[in-house]
Amino acid sequence: MIDKHPIVRLVALLRPAFHSVYRAVERNLDGTGVSAPMRGLLEQLLDDRPKTIPELARMLQIPRQFALKLTADLERKELLSRHPNPAHKRSNFVSLTDEGRLLINRILQSEWDALAPIAAQFTEADVTAAVRVLLGVSHHFEVEAGCLHGKR
Repeated sequence: MIDKHPIVRLVALLRPAFHSVYRAVERNLDGTGVSAPMRGLLEQLLDDRPKTIPELARMLQIPRQFALKLTADLERKELLSRHPNPAHKRSNFVSLTDEGRLLINRILQSEWDALAPIAAQFTEADVTAAVRVLLGVSHHFEVEAGCLHGKR
């Protein structure tokens, strides 16, 4: 029967798991002045490679207009800055400010402190397998929803 397949159970667990994680992230952000979507955008900039707003929107799978709003809000808070993009005059690069880098690192450390007890319950192989399966499921639904290649 279809409902007995483990992938059906996995997909059924994703929505409540997402909401639980989202609420925990929001609780962890209390007092930081940033929202969960802002936190996600800041995290994408940690690799020290400036990104454009359209690139951030694709990475976060959010509408470009929402990425633009988040960027403007974070810029007002002086957590990120815009820089000219020589390849495209209308699409600036965005990068973390020193204050933004300190804040997102502090947030991530706090999140790790909360995750460490959970991480201790699973082997690296368990987590690697789970990541592989979740990436496959995510990719499938991105294709189904037409989110790949700018078809949002």
